[in-house]
Amino acid sequence: MERKTIRKGAKAGHSFWGCSAYPTCRGIRPI
Repeated sequence: MERKTIRKGAKAGHSFWGCSAYPTCRGIRPI
């Protein structure tokens, strides 16, 4: 997993752990 930042929407600027093989893997974890 890699750390990613939300770019659009109400939570823009927030970070989360997202699967580096997206869209094959769709797992996410909040930070």
